[in-house]
Amino acid sequence: MFFPPEVGDVTLYGVTAKTVYAESYIEDSKNIDVDECGFCVYPNDDKTDVRYVKAVLSNGMFSVKIDSLNPGTFYCVKSYARNAVGVGYGDFEKTCKTLFSVADISTNDVLDITPTTAVCGGNVTSDGGLQVIERGVCWSTSPNPTINNNKTINGTGIGSFTSNITNLTNETTYYVRAYATNSMGTAYGEEKSFLTTAKPTISTSEVTNISFTTATCGGNITSDGGAEVTACGVCWSTSLNPTTSNSHTFNGTGIGSYLSYLTELAPSTTYYVRAYATNSAGTSYGDLKQFTTLAINAPTVQTNAASSITTTEATLSGNVISDGGNTVTMRGFLYGTSSNTLSLGIQSGSGIGNFTSNITGLTPNTTYYYKAYAINSVGTSYGDLKQFTTECNCGMSVTDYDGNTYGTVQIGNQCWMAQNLKTTHFADGTYIATGTTTSSTTAYRYNPNNDSNNVSTYGYLYNWPAAMHDASSSSTNTSNVQGVCPNGWHLPSDAEWTQLTDYLSSHNEYLCDPSTIKIAKSLASTTYWNSSNVTCTVGYHPAENNSSGFGALPAGYYSNGYYEFSGNANFWSSTRSGDYAYYRALYYNSASIGRSYGNNNIGFSVRCVRD
Repeated sequence: MFFPPEVGDVTLYGVTAKTVYAESYIEDSKNIDVDECGFCVYPNDDKTDVRYVKAVLSNGMFSVKIDSLNPGTFYCVKSYARNAVGVGYGDFEKTCKTLFSVADISTNDVLDITPTTAVCGGNVTSDGGLQVIERGVCWSTSPNPTINNNKTINGTGIGSFTSNITNLTNETTYYVRAYATNSMGTAYGEEKSFLTTAKPTISTSEVTNISFTTATCGGNITSDGGAEVTACGVCWSTSLNPTTSNSHTFNGTGIGSYLSYLTELAPSTTYYVRAYATNSAGTSYGDLKQFTTLAINAPTVQTNAASSITTTEATLSGNVISDGGNTVTMRGFLYGTSSNTLSLGIQSGSGIGNFTSNITGLTPNTTYYYKAYAINSVGTSYGDLKQFTTECNCGMSVTDYDGNTYGTVQIGNQCWMAQNLKTTHFADGTYIATGTTTSSTTAYRYNPNNDSNNVSTYGYLYNWPAAMHDASSSSTNTSNVQGVCPNGWHLPSDAEWTQLTDYLSSHNEYLCDPSTIKIAKSLASTTYWNSSNVTCTVGYHPAENNSSGFGALPAGYYSNGYYEFSGNANFWSSTRSGDYAYYRALYYNSASIGRSYGNNNIGFSVRCVRD
């Protein structure tokens, strides 16, 4: 038969308030492995509250430290061992009494912190076997406070309690521990630390939008100091370090940024301003800012672009941005044909804001200079000098057979189209075919760079038969060759092109370099050209081009292929030279106008001149 193991008696030693060491041995294993061994522990007066504490068997012996006992309590301890058959117990149990100790206590979290008070407390979980005769919390500004420091008394016995801590100093770090005292001594819970609430932390914003009598400031509250901010704003004075006793705003409560509007200030006066924030700990102030209100000055006025420009009239526009701190009693414009002497004037009301004046009796195709003015008690101010040019007598536009409309530009005594021709018909309605090859006899038109989408911007390229429409060569000025041009307009002769370039060359405003005759930029458009890094060439800073208003576009040319798109512009004349015809050319990398003659079958751009 098989039996449980036989276990020896228990030996107890090393008794403390909460622990005891137990030791025993296996008398007889019954030749079966022991699976488990240890001790049964229970209070002397409650054998139903049994706790099994396992031990490790080594060479027939086993021992263990039994913990989690209650102080000052009798315990019974019996050994046991288990094998596959069952459990064997020692014949006798041993009894011991744990020692008395100080109480077990924990410290609660600190709550409801104000500048001078806080709430804490503790929980006495064991009295150490002896009556707790006093409990509470103790605190100090140094770590590990004891009952010799400040303390509360919150009754006796075990259990939780709440303590009110008073007479604290604001913005101070305190250390607090719960305590419990019995006849063995005083026990302390874990230490907690807390910071009494402080005044808010606040910074002052920069002062902006400064005027004669107002300004904008504000603040940013980054911490309420642990207590609700009940008021915030800015305060200001003409003396240093203003407080809420001086002029101030109220901008609500709570933390965060805010904006304040300072009003009823005096002009030309230096002020000092600080943001403020108030909580139960007091009022904090941000950094000091200084600003000076604007002095009363002359008005600020700007000259705007002219509009509604005709041959004899224009509308001038201005804006009084600031009255300088005093009422603008008069405003208007001065104008004239010389930038140095504006001999004419017109009044346009008073006060600040936008204003306009219509001027009449102007000379066609003339540049006028003008500037706005405004007057207050301090003096008169003027806007920037601007200019405009009245329209020429050649009309606003011209329309071809297809209904395409072209702007016009007067240069000297000539009236030119301001865009490249893009008609598909002669003025008599004859259709101009799209060419797929060159021809010296048949009229053809070609899409620039072989892309029909380019026509709306660059116009068509025409061979000379198309440009002339069966007319004979002409070298006179004017050519009297209508060619492909609309009614009332004609294809310019070589002489007419020369008249244009001579006019530009003789006027410095069209010259890139007055010391040389470099007029290409004055004729070229401001866009679509290839770039060049050579001064005065068409592709160098193209935004400076087109002072003449001609606006030549780099459509390139056709000669059994498409060439120089964005690189050059070529325009036919009505003048033959042998088997060739004269033309004018602009190149992105050149500062001059090219005059040459080309094969009649080449496709070039066309510009027309009014009859």
